[in-house]
Amino acid sequence: MSKPLKLGMRLQLYRGISADEFKVLSAKELSQSRRNWKPLLAKRVAKDMSYPTEMDHVVQHLERIARLERQHFTDNAAIAKSYARKVDGVVVAIDVSIHDVIKHFRLEFQNFAKRKKNFEIVYIVDAKIMAKNLRRWKFKTKRF
Repeated sequence: MSKPLKLGMRLQLYRGISADEFKVLSAKELSQSRRNWKPLLAKRVAKDMSYPTEMDHVVQHLERIARLERQHFTDNAAIAKSYARKVDGVVVAIDVSIHDVIKHFRLEFQNFAKRKKNFEIVYIVDAKIMAKNLRRWKFKTKRF
């Protein structure tokens, strides 16, 4: 049986990343991203579900931006280290209070169908919130 949860408790969270995946977007980049969505959404409103080949560079940019807007962490260091090695990247580690996890992170299950053999939780935080709390959450990186 586990200990009762107390808000002063802390979790170590990890993320394996490549060098281009961890930065905070500027207001200009976010504004441009919103403008880029408009022509894509116009196609959807017109019931055109085909891939917009003429806008491939925009779609690729929007996908990259989406990865930067949110940061996905695990509490399993081995998973983060394994990914960091694969992409010749780094592991980001943060030390977050349970209070902050509940307040700032969205929690999801990873591979829910396999939960009885490999129970994983994903901790998702907005990049702006992450940037504001780097010092308090004792942000560290380690290269692999």
